Amino acid sequence: MLLKPKYYQLETNYSQEEVFKILFENTIEKKIRFFTPKKEFQGKIYNDYFEIQKVINSRNSFNPSIIGTFKPISSNKTLIKIQLKQNSFTFIFCIFWLSFVSIFLIGSLILTNLFAIGISLIMLFFGSMLMYIGPLLVKNQIKESFEKLFQTKIKEIKP
Repeated sequence: MLLKPKYYQLETNYSQEEVFKILFENTIEKKIRFFTPKKEFQGKIYNDYFEIQKVINSRNSFNPSIIGTFKPISSNKTLIKIQLKQNSFTFIFCIFWLSFVSIFLIGSLILTNLFAIGISLIMLFFGSMLMYIGPLLVKNQIKESFEKLFQTKIKEIKP
């Protein structure tokens, strides 16, 4: 998800108005807070689309933006399409981090400094794991929240 957005969809047995109401009741306006709100999401809900983020207990730069639409497919069914998109600053920082550590590793290899090589490899491993695990944890929380709110399974789709 760090490099490209992930797309999901779910079919719910709620009308478009009910989907709007559920999202609206579980979303708080996004602003700086010193406490964790008791809502699932923060952001904005519009008539047929939304731009939100999952509310989490800590600061996590890998918390993606959730951009979605909801359209009726029958009188009591609605199709919700979701795109999880990583924050641009996080993406740029990760590229900078990996580039810096890679250059440091190359310099260490040229100088054959074993201590610096070890530190570089540890930093590369730590950075790579952080970039893999950070988005994965939040993505699973987002999927669970949508499945709980709309009482249906969410499916990954290709764009």
